[in-house]
Amino acid sequence: MLGYLTFEQIRRIFVRCSPERFLNRGIFYKETKQFDLAIEDFQKVISLNSDNSDAYYNLGEIHFAKNNYENAIYYFKKAINANENHVWSHYWLALSYDNIKKWDKAINSYQNFIDYAPEIYYEHRLKAAERLRRLKKWLIKHKFNKQ
Repeated sequence: MLGYLTFEQIRRIFVRCSPERFLNRGIFYKETKQFDLAIEDFQKVISLNSDNSDAYYNLGEIHFAKNNYENAIYYFKKAINANENHVWSHYWLALSYDNIKKWDKAINSYQNFIDYAPEIYYEHRLKAAERLRRLKKWLIKHKFNKQ
């Protein structure tokens, strides 16, 4: 016959299965380029908390690192849907669109990054603003030359 679990036993079970544990371990695996293990842990985080923008963001970064920009876009968009203020998802979403030459979407995402990024991200905001300026200039020139 099964007995009741103590509070401490229940706490240990939840700590072992906590989203934070899997998220932190997944980040370690990602940083050490053990992408398959990282993906497993980030998927576990999502299975425990489907609104975890950090898990989606990290999955996006992995796919970006593997030059799989379509999947990266999917995960960065999921991160933004879970947390509109997830600044780095806007930045990497812009870079992903930029890499697959979806200029209009890249422009929109760079602008979102600039709008959401706090002042401490000054250097990245400058880079995004410069890329945004160049894309707009190129698009204007390209559209003008087609006519």
